[in-house]
Amino acid sequence: MGWLFLAPWTMNFSTTTINPSYVFAPAVLFFVGIMDVLPIYKKALLPKWIAHLMIGLSIGWIMQLHMSWVLLPFYVFTYGLWLLFRRRFRDVGIAVLGIGSGFIIGISTLIPTIAKYPDALLNAESVVVFNPANFKNIDMISRFLSFTSAEILTFAEGMEGFKSLLSTHPWSIPFLIFLLVMGYVQMAYFIWNFVRPGQKPEFQRVRAFAMCTMLLLYVAYLFAVREVANYTIYVVAPAALIYGVHALDAVFNFKWIKWTGVALLVSSVVFHTVMSLYHFDERSLHSREERIKAAIEEMDSRKFAYRRVANWERDYRKEQWSLEQDSNKIKIRNNFDNYPEPILPETLVLSGDSKNDFILQVDSLFPFGETCEIHLDELAGKRHLQVAVVAKTNCSDKALICIACTKNDSVVHWRAHPIISNNSSDSLSCYAIKDSIPEEFHNEDMMLSINTWIPKANKSDRLWIDNFEIVIE
Repeated sequence: MGWLFLAPWTMNFSTTTINPSYVFAPAVLFFVGIMDVLPIYKKALLPKWIAHLMIGLSIGWIMQLHMSWVLLPFYVFTYGLWLLFRRRFRDVGIAVLGIGSGFIIGISTLIPTIAKYPDALLNAESVVVFNPANFKNIDMISRFLSFTSAEILTFAEGMEGFKSLLSTHPWSIPFLIFLLVMGYVQMAYFIWNFVRPGQKPEFQRVRAFAMCTMLLLYVAYLFAVREVANYTIYVVAPAALIYGVHALDAVFNFKWIKWTGVALLVSSVVFHTVMSLYHFDERSLHSREERIKAAIEEMDSRKFAYRRVANWERDYRKEQWSLEQDSNKIKIRNNFDNYPEPILPETLVLSGDSKNDFILQVDSLFPFGETCEIHLDELAGKRHLQVAVVAKTNCSDKALICIACTKNDSVVHWRAHPIISNNSSDSLSCYAIKDSIPEEFHNEDMMLSINTWIPKANKSDRLWIDNFEIVIE
């Protein structure tokens, strides 16, 4: 049991403040419940109504945290088919009632949000696309098993980071090297157990459940917009941990295996201790205590950090750039005053007493301003740019207007112009620059991006922008 708490993914990722990590607790409820009602174990651990309630509750819970919830209904569907195949129609009704009740309880906390922001449920289809590039992800087995193995390089930030841990804490060298080697040994052992004959019937069913989970992951990622990443499938980590416990149970009668397990636990404690000491001054919440305190007292999360912007939110923000065009020129504007509340960027701050008069603030926490993007093939031969901003800055030696051409997310052309401020007053002034798109990029399938930037910004650097206007001729 100690390994379930000390495994690298459990200890490191579950304590990270990012929404995929929050799914672990409800995912434990789900997999305990679904494996209890499926014909896996001889004797059920829970009464059926509690297991059903846990299944529904966890789906509604996870649905509010991460898109990986879409994997879970497949298990419920399989359970329903099994009941129908066994002609247990009364149990189907009981399951629907129990799971449905749990789901309603779990999703109930989302109802106020849906009532106020009904558009929040839209555009989910934007993350569901056929992605044949993910056919190459045959490493789904190792990704799944990493949750139950001593995979420490991911959290040590690769081999170079691992070497740095060893060099700064040499006393930990034997423990960390042992843990690293054991991670590969565990992975090999778990893979071997997928084909090892002579297993108990109960383990064979747990093994089949784990293999079906990996197959589900593989198929699901063929319809995911993103490439595979371990943290995006963390919802199935409890299934991997349950499989790992059963696989190890077969060899735990050997005394030397028990002592190896003790050494593994001790080495894990050492690893987590070294990680804490190594990152304490840079990444711990204690090192950011003043910023956290200021964010709480002033009710301003930007004092601590900026939240990640979702893809659907980014698409809505693009629509706030107004576009006018005729045969001679294209004019794009943004005065930052018309963003709907659900997508209001955290980089916007009130410029006066009015609740609708915003200016864009660029600083060390978010050194990039809002970005204007347009496809080059929409310019119809126009390539001369004039960018004008109404702005003020206390770092005119750093503040830049950046113009870039990108293709397939790779920058192929980039140019920056300084925002020179000779204005000693506290008022906003107009700054304008001229540039042009290289002829070799004309009408290419590329994206033109224009934004502001403070490179290597320190805590006192600020750039405020009130109006942003781009004219392309």
